[in-house]
Amino acid sequence: MEKKSVTTAGGLLLAVVAVALFAVVCGAAPTWAAEARSQFIIPTGNGYGFQLYDTTKGSFIAFQDHPHRYLYPGPDPRKDGIERRNLLENLSFGPLLGGQPVAIDSMSLGSVNYVEQTNIISQEAKLGKLHFQSYQFSPFTYSGDALVAMFKKHNLISSGQGFVHLGFHLGGHPVSPRFWEPSLEVIKIPGESIESGKLGQRQYWIERGHGEGVLIYVPLQGEARASCELLEGSVPRADAAGNCQADDLSLQVVSNVDKQGYFGFLIVYLEDPARIGRELKKIQGWLNRRSNSQILHDELAAWQKWRKPIPFELSSADEINLWRQSEAVLRMAQVREENSRTSVVRSGHGMVLASLAPGHWATGWVRDGTYATVALALSGHFHEAKKSLQFFLNAAPVGKYKSYLEGVDYRISVTRYFGSGEEEADFSEQATPNIETDGWGLFLWAARQYLERSGDWHWLHEPTRNGRVYQTLLEGVVKPLQSQLEKGNALADIMKPDSSIWEVHQQNAKHFAFTTLTAARGLCDFAHIAEKSGHPAEATYYSQLAAKVRQALLRNFVLPEGYMIAAVERSTETDLDAAVAQAIPFGLLASESNVAKETLRQLEKLKLPTGGFSRSAGDTDYAISDWLYIDFLMYSAYQRLREPENAEPLLANLVDRSRANFYLLPELYNIRPEDGPVGRYKGAIPMAGYGAGAFMLALQSRARQWTEFDCR
Repeated sequence: MEKKSVTTAGGLLLAVVAVALFAVVCGAAPTWAAEARSQFIIPTGNGYGFQLYDTTKGSFIAFQDHPHRYLYPGPDPRKDGIERRNLLENLSFGPLLGGQPVAIDSMSLGSVNYVEQTNIISQEAKLGKLHFQSYQFSPFTYSGDALVAMFKKHNLISSGQGFVHLGFHLGGHPVSPRFWEPSLEVIKIPGESIESGKLGQRQYWIERGHGEGVLIYVPLQGEARASCELLEGSVPRADAAGNCQADDLSLQVVSNVDKQGYFGFLIVYLEDPARIGRELKKIQGWLNRRSNSQILHDELAAWQKWRKPIPFELSSADEINLWRQSEAVLRMAQVREENSRTSVVRSGHGMVLASLAPGHWATGWVRDGTYATVALALSGHFHEAKKSLQFFLNAAPVGKYKSYLEGVDYRISVTRYFGSGEEEADFSEQATPNIETDGWGLFLWAARQYLERSGDWHWLHEPTRNGRVYQTLLEGVVKPLQSQLEKGNALADIMKPDSSIWEVHQQNAKHFAFTTLTAARGLCDFAHIAEKSGHPAEATYYSQLAAKVRQALLRNFVLPEGYMIAAVERSTETDLDAAVAQAIPFGLLASESNVAKETLRQLEKLKLPTGGFSRSAGDTDYAISDWLYIDFLMYSAYQRLREPENAEPLLANLVDRSRANFYLLPELYNIRPEDGPVGRYKGAIPMAGYGAGAFMLALQSRARQWTEFDCR
């Protein structure tokens, strides 16, 4: 595809002009792109929860009470844990026409997109000659699980009324039948009540049920009236003010469209009902007598203020759009729920989820989180990158699986975390958990990337749960990693068997190249941290150890034929495994070396009709799918070897597909015609570390901004 040079001065930040912002309506995609769309449910979120919008229906299908999928462990440690809830059964809103409610989602729906590549979802709707534009978003300017939804009447005098139908339920927790199909079922528990109140001149309603938390509903314009719908089988009580009680109910609120033609409302989920008074004051302060248009304007302005200049030149408008949407995905992926040691014990603040909802990997993996953290640092979002690192250093409890590691204490999870911050090792009902020590080296890599890009070396002196940051890095990450190096045998200085990147479970553990190469990279990065922070003895020691691990990597994983394989314990699958490509952008295989070139030539056997690569020569559906993470890894390796003729078509393919899919990136592309169109989005969507983050790091490689492996 022909590319033109597009500069990124100021990151292409547009002036925040009210008229321009409110006029943003994403144009209809070309016919071929519309036909190529394969993702139709898109999220908005602000780190406290996700709300899922079905673009084909023009309405929300989920309002989730937490961002992370698994809140805390269940009674069986071999299962995935207690799942978050969907609180939404039905949400519709629109104008009153002839005194009758007409929902936006019942109209003829037009183009839909994220406004300015934020989390603000906008969709056109028409009814005859009447034209409406909806805006729906979870506000980052609000510290809580919230949704703002509004519409604007474009070609009518600013008068009339609007309505919203609120069919929410505070019920129980679902149990998904399969981990790859997260349940959105609303688990009802009979017995609900709604009560009304006033915030100054503005009314509100509070819904309670037998499940956790409460819901708060606030119209964004003037006076409002409400009525309850008491559903069949209930023993109802209701009054004219919208106070009601029943086994099962919903609320309809009507108020005037404001002078600018807007109608909107705010929905807030509050986990702790004891904090209602404080939350109402927070809502009042956030509203601050603003109009609908001002709320929208301020949210867009806040997004533009948060943006950072793109650190290098990109080659097309599509690349810029994908960068900006990836930036938004990483922001939405980071948990903002406050840590707590009171009624709800939680240490998950700063965790970056592997995917957003509706993706099934909305969980805090170490590996995915480190790629996301490095991408946040690369893109100039140091505050978020630091919070992610702080999460890893303060999450608790961890060290639950040290029996698999000769009793060694460690600070970073062996796999992932529950939303509470507790370590979780992904049994998935297998005989053994996943023990993935590759994450420890990756964490050290991420720490150095943050320090060198931000210049925040003072961070090393800040407190953690187990002492100052530097000491925790040394005692909680570096030394446990060092303990897992083989000693006194032919395999000396490679990492001991683990489950590694493809999570084979510990009964299938092997000496994996990926775990050893991440160890070499991480130890080298810690050596640089030690040197810069005034610890010369440790700097020298770990630089030399990193060099020894690199030599052991080459000695044990490079065949006489001159290319790298993925495991000492060989198989057809591990002899051809694209995870080893990470050794090239990590600088462990010199770009001018024949081993690097021959390794890439071997991995090209994994090329697929989609234009991308499968992860290995395995025969499972997962193994043979087109993995975007691998595509970005191969792109970075090609760039490191100065083979842009192989790299650029690969990236162009990924960028082109994203255009039709809201510039969101999936886990996989489908390669089986019997499962649908080849190239269709598949797996968890949208991905954060393995999607948005990996894309940013791939562009970094094109700009030739990488960290050399210079430990000796």
